[in-house]
Amino acid sequence: MRLSGSEIGTATQGIWHGLVPEAVTGVCTDSRSFQPGNVFLALRGPSFDGHAFAASVADRAVTLIGDHEGVRSWTGLENSKLEVEDTLQAFGDIAHVWRNKLTNTCVIAILGDMAELGESAQAAHAGLDIDGVDRAYLIGKQMQMLAEKYPESRWFANTEDALNELVSITFGSGDAVLVKASRSMHLESVVELLCSGDAHAV
Repeated sequence: MRLSGSEIGTATQGIWHGLVPEAVTGVCTDSRSFQPGNVFLALRGPSFDGHAFAASVADRAVTLIGDHEGVRSWTGLENSKLEVEDTLQAFGDIAHVWRNKLTNTCVIAILGDMAELGESAQAAHAGLDIDGVDRAYLIGKQMQMLAEKYPESRWFANTEDALNELVSITFGSGDAVLVKASRSMHLESVVELLCSGDAHAV
């Protein structure tokens, strides 16, 4: 992924506070798996607030993306910040603009249940938009509704079932693969499969 800060601001209809980054190469929503040089995007749910974890990655983040309340709580952080109306929507907006920039690329989404969304999980999962994705593999009970909305996708009840099928599929070296779910879905095993030497290079 490579987008300019201006492209991200336009896509999300957000307001920049501070220096607009020239280039963004990754967006992360989980402080525990944050990599230096990424953007930290804070999700908010009924029982959690990702904004509270921004300080733990601020020294490694290109910029921070949060909602109005969250950005106000970051006054002690020197990073540039993008203020958006809704960070979950912004996450989708960024993915959409990135997808539109890809040409001659097969875009594959491997999505699992996102339990951190709490009580709003069912509506959020059903409202996901995967138009523009060439192939979609959906995992978990909450993703079943999305699979019904997109019958060309492939749905699995659990990660083990998904792995049993994905192991027989060859992904091309030029494919772009998005893997996203709650940590409870253990999709790191899917990432390990994709990065293995068994013709699953991405």
